[in-house]
Amino acid sequence: MPTLAYQATFTDTLLGNLNVSVADTCFVTCKKTGIKVILHYVEEGWLGKTQNKVEGVVYKCDVDNDNTTRIKDVPEKAIIGRIEGAWHDKVYFTRGSAPAAKNPDKTLLIDVNPLFPVQKIVPPPEQQLPNESRKFWNSVTEAILSRQYSKATTEKQELEERQRQKAADRKARNVEWSPRFFTGATTPAGIPELTDEGKKVLIGLQNGDYNLEESKETGA
Repeated sequence: MPTLAYQATFTDTLLGNLNVSVADTCFVTCKKTGIKVILHYVEEGWLGKTQNKVEGVVYKCDVDNDNTTRIKDVPEKAIIGRIEGAWHDKVYFTRGSAPAAKNPDKTLLIDVNPLFPVQKIVPPPEQQLPNESRKFWNSVTEAILSRQYSKATTEKQELEERQRQKAADRKARNVEWSPRFFTGATTPAGIPELTDEGKKVLIGLQNGDYNLEESKETGA
């Protein structure tokens, strides 16, 4: 899944306003057709307005053995089409390997403007673990919602410092960090790999059972 990052333009820096942008890469594969998609959520520069751009490439490959993670590394002869647009606006598809800017024949894939976000189903606060995302980042979220961006940045830095300290402590104890529910959450094939415990938790969530024991070792 794409990560969130704070972004500030030159004007925003002077005014003290911050934006939230998405910057990461994700992968989608189909074994039946042998097609893979690399989607790159473009990180904006510090100067200029945040555009929330996304670009991607659709190509044929052996999805079980393909380890390509960057769009520029995809062989041109394997490319079926390209994707471009903004994830909060409109996203287009163009056939062939030519850059989208040089291909006026583009198809609208999705226009998210008329769509409404679906309310997420999450465990009640009292049933969430201390390191569950909403509880862990609660102080940052509340600061952002109240437009206290300096406080949000400070809270974020403190959480990140706590993560670094945890990592240093594990290194001193010669303990290797291992995710609890995933063995590989962001594999190049785009397929999340669940641990046995992760599979049990997924079944529990589908049945509305949110009860979980606290992790013996946490990342932060």
